[in-house]
Amino acid sequence: MAKTLTEMAAEIVAAQASHAVMASDDMVGALKKTFEALKNIKTIEEGGPEGDAPPVDPKKSIQRNYIINLEDGKK
Repeated sequence: MAKTLTEMAAEIVAAQASHAVMASDDMVGALKKTFEALKNIKTIEEGGPEGDAPPVDPKKSIQRNYIINLEDGKK
C-alpha cells in the first residue's frame, strides 16, 4: 500500500530530527514545508498546472488541410 504524503513527510522530518537537534516549533515548520513540497511534486507528476505540456508542438499544430488541438492532440 502506498504511503500518504503525511506519512512520507513525517518520515523525512523524523530522519532529519535524528541527525540534528530540532525544537518542536522547528519540527512543525519542517513538516509543513515538507508536506507542501511533496504535494507540489505529486501535482506535477499527475500533470497538474505546473506539469501541463501540450501534446503537440504549437508550431506543428497548423497544417495545410487540418489543425491539431493543443489540449488533446486530436485533429
